[in-house]
Amino acid sequence: MCHKHYQRWKRNGTTELLIEYGGPMRDYPREYSSWAAMRDRCLNKNHKYYKDYGGRGIKICPQWNPPHGFRQFLEDMGPRPARTSLDRIDVDGDYEPSNCRWATQREQCCNKRNNNSVPGVNWSKHSKKWVARYRVNGKRLGKYFKNYEDAVAQRLQWEKENPLD
Repeated sequence: MCHKHYQRWKRNGTTELLIEYGGPMRDYPREYSSWAAMRDRCLNKNHKYYKDYGGRGIKICPQWNPPHGFRQFLEDMGPRPARTSLDRIDVDGDYEPSNCRWATQREQCCNKRNNNSVPGVNWSKHSKKWVARYRVNGKRLGKYFKNYEDAVAQRLQWEKENPLD
């Protein structure tokens, strides 16, 4: 077994996936890397984002675990469309077929634990204030507020004055 396969075996518990699929990294590279990264975030205590996944109690459904987990993952999720990655619909829910989807970066940005419901209004850790942002004719507008409601009001005013095409 080469070093690469040994590392994969250490991480996923088997090399059977590689034999069964003729090498998922070759045939399903994008789906396999999403599946492996999901497992790493939830199971590897040394992963830099473990605290946000496995450390928070986020689990992977049993049918997505080896030895046949990748095959089931692929059947449940289908092929990964271009410019998408694996996303959990409920950010506090587990990785399971009913809670996962392929999502664009924009969709994922709107589906975060620290997100609020108004696009263009975010909390700035640096200034410790709410910031409203909007783009008009290629020019970025931004304004800081002490409270959330004022930032939302400013954003809505900009949208009303300068509707998107």
